[in-house]
Amino acid sequence: MTSEENIVHLKSQKELFKLTIVQKENQIQKLEEKLGRLSSGITTLQSLATSFRADIYKLNGEISDSEIERKIFLKVQLKNYTTCLENFYLLKDNLIRLSADWQSNLEKTETLPKNKFTEEDENKLNFLAKFFRNNLNKFGYRSVNNLNYISISKETYLPIINKFDMKFDSLLVIISVQFGHLH
Repeated sequence: MTSEENIVHLKSQKELFKLTIVQKENQIQKLEEKLGRLSSGITTLQSLATSFRADIYKLNGEISDSEIERKIFLKVQLKNYTTCLENFYLLKDNLIRLSADWQSNLEKTETLPKNKFTEEDENKLNFLAKFFRNNLNKFGYRSVNNLNYISISKETYLPIINKFDMKFDSLLVIISVQFGHLH
C-alpha cells in the first residue's frame, strides 16, 4: 500500500474504533441502568423479606404464599404510583412557574410603548421631511406636483411619495437626502 492508502486506511480504522467506543459506552450505560433497577429491586425484596419474616413468626396464624405475593405486588405498585405522583408534582410546579413567567412577560409587554417613536423622534422626522422638501424646492425638483405629498419613511428614513420609495427618482433627491441627514 502507498502512504496515502495507509493514511486513508488508518483514518477509517480510527472512525471504526470511535464508533465501537460509542457503542460500548452505550452498552455500559444500559447495563448500569439495569444494575440500578436490579439493586432497587433487591432492596425492596430485602425489606419485604424482613417484614414477611416478622409476619411469619406472629402467633396469630399462618401466612399463605398468595398473601406474600399480593403484598409484594402492592408494594411495587405503591412505589410506582409514588414515583408517578412525585413526577406529576414536579411537572405541575414547573408549569406553574412557567405560567407565572409567561404572565410576567405579558405584563411587561403591555407596558411597552405602542409607538416605537418618541415625540422627539417624530419631531425630528417631521423636521427632516420639511428640510428635504425645502431642498427639493431649492434644487427645482418638479417630478411631483405637490411637494407636501413627500414624507420620510419611519422604517427606512428615506423619502417616500404615497408609500413609494423615491431613492431612484433622481440625483436631486439623493443630494437633498444627504443635505437633510447632514443637517
